[in-house]
Amino acid sequence: MTAPPAGTPWWAWAIVTALVLIAWPAVQGWRESRRARHEVKNSHQINLRDDLDKKHEAVLAAVAEKFEAVLDELGDVKDAQKRHDAEIQGVRKDIRQDRDAVETVTRRLDGHTAESRREHEALVRRIERLSPQP
Repeated sequence: MTAPPAGTPWWAWAIVTALVLIAWPAVQGWRESRRARHEVKNSHQINLRDDLDKKHEAVLAAVAEKFEAVLDELGDVKDAQKRHDAEIQGVRKDIRQDRDAVETVTRRLDGHTAESRREHEALVRRIERLSPQP
């Protein structure tokens, strides 16, 4: 603590110094609160809460409108997906039928090949019997 001015009792100087040390932060806080009050001061003609409630309702209405649009489009997507699923099922059915037809043709061809081989072998044996032997 600094020395008191000449003629000032030390106890008076201590009180003044203590008051200044206590009062200065209070004055600074008061100045800060004035600044803050100026920043949040309601310049609206209506209550700020009512104004915020109206804005909140408007935002909710806009979100609900967008949500309905998204739901409509989602329904379109689901319909398109059902059509695609049906088309895919049709393609799978066609492929299954083609595979079955190929298997049938393959079995018939294998049967014809086996029969042809047997006939060929029989002809070879007959030719060998008819041919002169050296």
